[in-house]
Parts: sequence; structure tokens; C-alpha cells
Amino acid sequence: MSKIGLAAGATAALVIGLSTSAQAATGTLGFSEVDGDKLQYIDPPDNVCVALPYPVDKVDNGTDKTALLYLGSDCEHFAMSVDAGRSVSNLSQLPVSAGIESVQFTD
Repeated sequence: MSKIGLAAGATAALVIGLSTSAQAATGTLGFSEVDGDKLQYIDPPDNVCVALPYPVDKVDNGTDKTALLYLGSDCEHFAMSVDAGRSVSNLSQLPVSAGIESVQFTD
């Protein structure tokens, strides 16, 4: 009986450990607007739409996950993805009326 309890406890710890580590990208997402103002999000959550405070011109994805960039603030109009460790700039030059104003990380 004690072996069954130990095995169940070890399985529960493993599942909890995996779900905790899968909830956020590890690292920093940096972004800046055309005039150079910069902000950062540290360890942003997965599968959560994050509205940026202004349309951005550059994104530095210093996390371990892919960042999905969207036009507008509601993550409904996909624009592009930025792989982990990559940057993209001159986003204000996109031929669209709305800029990149939201981001979401995939798990």
C-alpha cells in the first residue's frame, strides 16, 4: 500500500512541476516605439493576450518561446511570429492602418 501511495505522490509532483513550468515564457520580451521609448515584459504568460501600451516598431524576443504579434490590441489579427532569441524591427513600416499592439506566447 505504501508503494502505491509513493508512486501516486511522485506522479502528482511531476504533473504539477510540468504544468507550472509550462505557464510562462522564460526571459524578457523587449519592445520599443518609433521614437525609441522602450519597455520590457519579464517571463510573460503563455496563451494570454497582452495588449501593448502603444504600437511598437521593434520587438526583441529574449524568451524561450515564440511570440505571436497581432495588429490591434485584442490578438485577433495575426501579423507575424518572432522565434525565441530573434528580433524584428521597422514594424511601423507595415502597410496596415493599425500597428503591432498585442502579443501572445505559445506553449
